[in-house]
Amino acid sequence: MLPPFAKVEDLADWLAVPIDESSADYKRAKGALRMASALVRSETGKQWVDDDNKLVDPLPEQLELVTLQAAGRGYMNPLSQTSDNESIDDYITGGRYLVEESGIYLTGSERSMLVSLSGRAFGGIGTISRTRGESAPLGMTDDGYYERILPPYY
Repeated sequence: MLPPFAKVEDLADWLAVPIDESSADYKRAKGALRMASALVRSETGKQWVDDDNKLVDPLPEQLELVTLQAAGRGYMNPLSQTSDNESIDDYITGGRYLVEESGIYLTGSERSMLVSLSGRAFGGIGTISRTRGESAPLGMTDDGYYERILPPYY
């Protein structure tokens, strides 16, 4: 089993909630950190451990920050609820919040933070121009059709 990128104490500080070491919440926090660390490893394509299965030193800061953020979401909202509303007659309290998917996940901005650590120079779909300079503009002819207006040297 690979070590997580953050400790339960770090998660408790991040969330500003006490997590007692003898509680079930401590085990749940450890599980959330392991899952978030596995997602980060998957996103970067690297294990970030040495031959003795210890975290490399120094560890890039992004790994811990993204792990804490993803684990924090999973820890604070383990059921992936999308709203927290209570109503009395016509009065409603609470609100709605976005949950991208169930369980622990990485957001787009978290993935962006990890791109530089992945070693991938190019990711995603892109286009490569096959022409140099500007193309000939379109102009309307007398009969209402568009055609390329080409300079005399074309």
